[in-house]
Amino acid sequence: NPQDAYAQAMSIRPGDQMQAALTVRNAGTGRATNVLASLGCPAGLTLTQSSVKINGNSSTLNPCSGVPFMDLLPGGAHTVEAAFIVEPSAVGIGALSLRASATSAETGTTPVNSNAISFSVVPPAALEVKPAPPPKPEASPAPKPPPKPPLPKADRC
Repeated sequence: NPQDAYAQAMSIRPGDQMQAALTVRNAGTGRATNVLASLGCPAGLTLTQSSVKINGNSSTLNPCSGVPFMDLLPGGAHTVEAAFIVEPSAVGIGALSLRASATSAETGTTPVNSNAISFSVVPPAALEVKPAPPPKPEASPAPKPPPKPPLPKADRC
């Protein structure tokens, strides 16, 4: 069974890197032969080939097309990891959804899908730079009123 998919962020922007991992386990009691594990790679994502790992080892296989495994013993597991770059075209798609799957050549087995993870694609920020308006001249202080004349002194008796 593919392990449930999970995500750290639910919003992504063009240029962001996404990590994906799929673990396929044989939960049965018999050997699974000719297992094919794949990551559902939607339009709007570009695989970073150098990031692909199969069971922790670098690989040139494409997890979008499927990674073949000869045998998977009962209780055994295989892991596929990859990174993707979100393309600018993904903004027009609006949301991307990843779903991993696994199949086996064993008679009577059906393909198994992981849960789907959906991401909202957020347009990049559109920054704008405008020149600041010139500073306003400082108002000169209001003139002080002239001093009042002193009061006349009263004559003393």
